[in-house]
Amino acid sequence: GDAYNVAIILVDTLRPDHLGSYGHAGAITPHMDALAAAGLRFENAYSASTFTGEAVSALFTGRPPAMNTTGLGWTARPTPQAENLPKRFEAAGYKTGIFSTSFVMRFRGFYDSFQEAELFPGQANSTALDGDLTTAALAFARRHRDEPTFQYLHYYAPHAPYNPPESVLEPFSLDRDI
Repeated sequence: GDAYNVAIILVDTLRPDHLGSYGHAGAITPHMDALAAAGLRFENAYSASTFTGEAVSALFTGRPPAMNTTGLGWTARPTPQAENLPKRFEAAGYKTGIFSTSFVMRFRGFYDSFQEAELFPGQANSTALDGDLTTAALAFARRHRDEPTFQYLHYYAPHAPYNPPESVLEPFSLDRDI
């Protein structure tokens, strides 16, 4: 029947127990909570690795890091000859796009299986480009509104140093130096 649009949103190093949708009473995550309420939220999900490259390679190919032929740790990339998630969606008639602020996704093997890619090169570990990533992903969805889409969004902001905009600091009366 009808094809669903699919978006995988990975927020690198974000713990679910700090989100309202996973039960944190004091969480201030209204946008993520609303998305979780309207979409499909997994109660139990586990990463294949603590290394971003290994974890995303496994997510894209379904192969555990030890079966990855391109290396482990910082050298991990999706195995080129392995069937992968974006290509499966493309074969099913989906438009595919990757949007990322993580420098890891800029390595070949991560982005090149997608039909469209916007990889933001900004300062590592910065929240500065999160809005640009979101805007690009929404524009992709609008451009392809009459066809099914598969999007992979990879936010890198929770990595230290955390550098939120002033509007996030103000409600807590926090000094930027803290």
